[in-house]
Amino acid sequence: MGSHGYCKVLDCFKRWDTDGNGTIDRKELAAILSQVSFKMSESDIDKLMHTIDLNGDGEINYAEFVEWLTNKSHTWCLTSDGWLDNFSLDVALRPLFDSFDLDRSGYISEDEFLESYQILSNCLKMHPSANGDEWVKDPRSELRDIDQDSDNKVSFDEFMQWQRKMLKDSGIPNAELPSLLDELSASLQLIFDIDKMCSRGEGHDGSS
Repeated sequence: MGSHGYCKVLDCFKRWDTDGNGTIDRKELAAILSQVSFKMSESDIDKLMHTIDLNGDGEINYAEFVEWLTNKSHTWCLTSDGWLDNFSLDVALRPLFDSFDLDRSGYISEDEFLESYQILSNCLKMHPSANGDEWVKDPRSELRDIDQDSDNKVSFDEFMQWQRKMLKDSGIPNAELPSLLDELSASLQLIFDIDKMCSRGEGHDGSS
């Protein structure tokens, strides 16, 4: 997570840590959850506490808090204003997958993947919450890792597994992903539409 992301997360952590002792206990967690717009049962609070409290000591430290916010398998995320919200990575990723799938075959072909990978990785590594660019790989090497059944195309499940790891490595918090992925999808679609126009030889005035 970049310095921008750390500042936002640290601010939220401090707000949740109401007694200022450097950890969030179940009582503090329950107090915060009682203020949000949805209702969580005592059982739901216990489950969330268990999910975040990785070492099981009954308190959430800052490292555990950060891990929770960047873990793409979790179904809750912290929004920019400090509230909890539902988070579903498959829902957030579907528009992006569809943008990669230019021929609407239900798969991302090798050519489609190589064309889109550079754009995606560049956008993510420039995000203010990203961890630099150490996680960016060679596109062909990345495709070999993603394509688990070696059929030279990427299914949505393969795409999901790849993005879960890539987004976690990038350090971008879950709450920022829906809007980021929507923007990426729209940008990719615009780029591809412009490319199609150029391929057809259309000028700025729309003439051939």
